[in-house]
Amino acid sequence: MKAPYLIPATAFLLLASCQHRPPSSPPPAKDMRQSVEAKEAFAIDLPKECNLMGGDAQLDFAILRVTCKNTPLIGIYAGNAANIDNNNEGLIAKPDIGKRSRIVVASDQTQTIRGFLWQTDYSWPSELHIWIIKGEEHNPLAQEIAASVRPTQPTATSTSN
Repeated sequence: MKAPYLIPATAFLLLASCQHRPPSSPPPAKDMRQSVEAKEAFAIDLPKECNLMGGDAQLDFAILRVTCKNTPLIGIYAGNAANIDNNNEGLIAKPDIGKRSRIVVASDQTQTIRGFLWQTDYSWPSELHIWIIKGEEHNPLAQEIAASVRPTQPTATSTSN
């Protein structure tokens, strides 16, 4: 008489050997870029009378604002899906330098800069959209601050995805 435990053990080994098949294709590569908090994704040059506010992540983005003497001058979007023309003003992104594009009104012959769009080296945020608050487009301080925003580079201290 066979021991009762040999049949289940034999069946288990047989099933286990049939189940193991090498994958037909390699698993998708994990995005090895780093993810950081919104305020860590960029550097900005701010005069003493100006403040950077906000930055709490929403669903999958963060919105920050720069105010100077209680007047909002620029907004900064940190996320992976910037919408540069959410008010249907005919804004377009024109390549500028490196990974930066200038945002201008397509029909504006003077090409007044309305903001910038940066591609970053992070998995999140992969984009920085900097816009000048409506009504402040010709304010030299708003233009200067918006132009000073630039992405930082991933470091060993950044949080991995």
